[in-house]
Amino acid sequence: MGDVNTTRLRESAAEFLDMFERGQAESKFAGLTQDVDGSLGFFKPAAIGLPGEPTEFTGTATVHAINSSSKSYNTAIYEYTWGIDKNMLLRTDKLARGMVSQMLRNIVRKWVGHKDKTLTTLLATGESVGTHAASAIFSTTTATLNPGVTVNNKFGTAVSGSAAEVLAALHGGLALFEAMRNNGNDLVNARPPRVALMYSGTGQTGERQFVYDALKPMLLNDKYVFDGNQVIPVNNPYLGANADMWLFDLDTPNKGLVIGVEQQADFVTNLGSQSDSDMILHRRNIGQTSYGYGVAFSGDPTFAVMLNDA
Repeated sequence: MGDVNTTRLRESAAEFLDMFERGQAESKFAGLTQDVDGSLGFFKPAAIGLPGEPTEFTGTATVHAINSSSKSYNTAIYEYTWGIDKNMLLRTDKLARGMVSQMLRNIVRKWVGHKDKTLTTLLATGESVGTHAASAIFSTTTATLNPGVTVNNKFGTAVSGSAAEVLAALHGGLALFEAMRNNGNDLVNARPPRVALMYSGTGQTGERQFVYDALKPMLLNDKYVFDGNQVIPVNNPYLGANADMWLFDLDTPNKGLVIGVEQQADFVTNLGSQSDSDMILHRRNIGQTSYGYGVAFSGDPTFAVMLNDA
């Protein structure tokens, strides 16, 4: 039976990786992040939103350089260890596979949630990353990028007050996106920005009700109705009681949040190690999944607009 179990767990390693990749689509930040190499234990994202416009060449070149003082981020190895009774694995093959598969499926949910929590903390707290404006991403309402391009990615409003205020904030945030595109001469398409609206909907009413009343009103009352895919609501309970909201530009090629990957998700087990005390004393197989990563801002202040509950 030992050889059979070894085969089952070896299959589980491949199964876990497949589940993990498919599970990323369920992330609150799906489509809003990009992976970068962090295999040396740290990564250093430079600003990717290059400023300025092409200039007429008169014998002098104008250099539009990315900021070389961008912050270095350390990555970390996280692990999740679980145990399953050996008796469960010694049952019929169908039952054993089902139990292990269910265990792995639940672990994948833990991993997706862990990354979402980490990214939410970064988004909600902010930090200085050495952008062109030499400030935190949302620390000021305006930032001037060389040579004289001004962006504004913060809209002050009482977004948690009513559907009308959420609607006004949406219009204000979309206007800021369009202004940032035009100010930086970065209008990559003529369509209005498609955005993801991230909010905290932890209560029975509050922000969630205001968001949906703003996006899908039963009565028009001369209000604008957004297309079904122009504003995608993203309920992020990890924000807790935070009344701020964020708009993410879904059309931008430069994702504003990056994940430095030190180690791709991995799966190991002590199956077959008969000298292991846990196996002998408790008849329990131990499995562990691990993932090494860190999260950071890309340095591009134009990827999102914060609807600040002033």
